[in-house]
Formats: sequence, C-alpha cells, structure tokens
Amino acid sequence: MKIKDYEQRRGKSRHIEVKINCEYCGKEKWVRWIRVKNGQGRYCDLKCANLDQRKWGKEFVYFFFDKLKGRWIARWRDKDTGKTRVSHRSRFLWEQTNGEIPDGYDIHHIDEDMTNDDLSNLELVEGHLHKQGIHGSNRKVIDGVVYKQCFRCKQFYPESGYTQPYCRSCHAEYMREYRNKEE
Repeated sequence: MKIKDYEQRRGKSRHIEVKINCEYCGKEKWVRWIRVKNGQGRYCDLKCANLDQRKWGKEFVYFFFDKLKGRWIARWRDKDTGKTRVSHRSRFLWEQTNGEIPDGYDIHHIDEDMTNDDLSNLELVEGHLHKQGIHGSNRKVIDGVVYKQCFRCKQFYPESGYTQPYCRSCHAEYMREYRNKEE
C-alpha cells in the first residue's frame, strides 16, 4: 500500500489525508493516511463499520475477522450467566440453527474455506475423524473408518491395520531389502 496510489491533500494539523471509498456503502471520505496505513479507516462512519453486528434474541453478537487464525470469530454476552463468550462464527451459527454441538464433535467446512460460514457449507463430524481423516495427510474417511495411504503401493488400508508409513506387505518387502543391504 503506497500513498501515491491515493488522491491526497493536507488536512488539519498538516496531516496527510487520502480519499477512500467506504467498503460497505461506497461513499467517499477523507481519512488520515496513518489510519489507512495501519489498516483502519475503511468505513465512512460507525454504522457502516458495525455492519456485521446482529441481534439474536435479546443478545448482541459481534463478528470480527481474526487475521492470525484466518477465520471469523463471534463474541456475545450470555443471557444466563452474563459473561462474555467467544467462539468461531461457524460454531455459533451452527448452534443457533441446529442446537448445541455434542462433546467430541467438530464443525467441518465442506469446501475447506474457513471464511465461508454458510450453513450449506458446514457439516457436523466426529472430532477424531475430522482431525485425522478429513484433514490428515494421505488419509480419507469411508463410512466412519479412517483409511491411510501406503507410501509405497499407494493403496488405502484401514488405519488400525498398521502404524508404519507402509502397509504390511510393503513393510515386509521393505525389511527384506533393508536386510539384504546390510549383508
């Protein structure tokens, strides 16, 4: 981001100001360059800045994007306890429409885009299948069973069948080759 990319002027107190278009309504506004440089000044007023604020029942929910995690976060005040709660927006939206998520289950993004929290893109899966099977390297899930791919023959076998990077037959062949090298 360079200042020469913007139309600029000298504002009050000799600060450099640049003309921006509001990301929500598109209205033009003059903003101090230092605010634009720091990632602020994208909206014309507070009403446009809080466009992701929604009201669910009697509680206000704020959605904001966490740049470190690369996903949307929901923050709200719990009606019963009065405490502020924070969760991923995908989990919050799932719980609002489908009820509470059971223990040991995760929300999976079908298209694997963590910013796409559309309900048609969300799926409830078991936690161990989500971490090991769906997002694990060289693994896939078929009918609730995790299959692992052999590095040698590239065939898929049930993960419970072996712990090495090879299937049993390829591991035996590998060990024969290894022993013949030593002799």
